[in-house]
Amino acid sequence: MQLPQPHHNNSQKIEASQIEASQSIDGGELPATYLYVLVALVSFMLAAAVTSGVQHWGTISALFYETHLAKYEVMTGDRGPTTYLVFHKNLEALKALANEHDDILGVEQSEFSSVAKMAFQSAQSPLIKVVSEHPSVTNMVNRNVPMICH
Repeated sequence: MQLPQPHHNNSQKIEASQIEASQSIDGGELPATYLYVLVALVSFMLAAAVTSGVQHWGTISALFYETHLAKYEVMTGDRGPTTYLVFHKNLEALKALANEHDDILGVEQSEFSSVAKMAFQSAQSPLIKVVSEHPSVTNMVNRNVPMICH
């Protein structure tokens, strides 16, 4: 069985319409069907996001609470490293103490000769009490000042 061959004029018309369609797309004008598809796709994605948010509201609110609590604890010094200003008589003794313990992150001299900055792994470190009772230490002040903006 042989298929009918198109007339020469019809094939020229098809080619001309294809050229016109490609010129309208390249020229920046989109056919209305593309816009409908785009609106439908965006609507579907928005509906899926809202549905997912409603289904997982407990997880979202727990994450929101945990992140804000962590941010508050870092600002107040309850979580993460903490720094103390250590008033001392002997900086070398403090450096030796820091080298003995891994929980002490570091010691550095401040602008004043009898004041050093000492960083601890956490605010609950038992070494804070050990350092405060060291014979070369006269006083210790927590350098962390809570700054809660909003």
